[in-house]
Formats: sequence, C-alpha cells, structure tokens
Amino acid sequence: MEWHFIGALQTNKAKLVVGRAALIHTCDRIALAQELSKRAQSAGLTQRVLLEVNVGREPQKAGRSRRMFPHCSKRSARCRRSRRWA
Repeated sequence: MEWHFIGALQTNKAKLVVGRAALIHTCDRIALAQELSKRAQSAGLTQRVLLEVNVGREPQKAGRSRRMFPHCSKRSARCRRSRRWA
C-alpha cells in the first residue's frame, strides 16, 4: 500500500512528509519544492511531487498560474537534477 499526501503543506512541515508519503500532491510554490528537495537529499531518497497549477485563475485557490508554470517547472527541474527530487 502507498500513502499519498493530499492537502495544504506548510514548508515547516515538509520534514514530516518526506519519505513517508509515496507522492505529494500539493507543491504550490518554489520555496516548498526547495524544502522538499533539501529534506529528500538529506534522507538520501527521491521524493515524488506533483506541481499544483491554478488553471482557473481563482484567487481563493492555491497553485501557480498557468503562465508562471514554465518558469516554475524549470526551477523544479533544477532542484530535481541537483538534489534527487522527482
């Protein structure tokens, strides 16, 4: 059985999720991606993460806007290559 983390994740709580969840569904900002990457690297593992994109441009919803997605995904890819983040 695999556990997935679904829901809002605060950066300071990343240490509690990395390595325990098979997949994190809620990475909505670069700071969180960097923290997850750092925690995964220090644990010597690869953490699977989905980037959250707010395609409806609803201000009450979390996630990056569609037009910011290419920038966000490029920075995330750099994290993945340098810090074992997937």
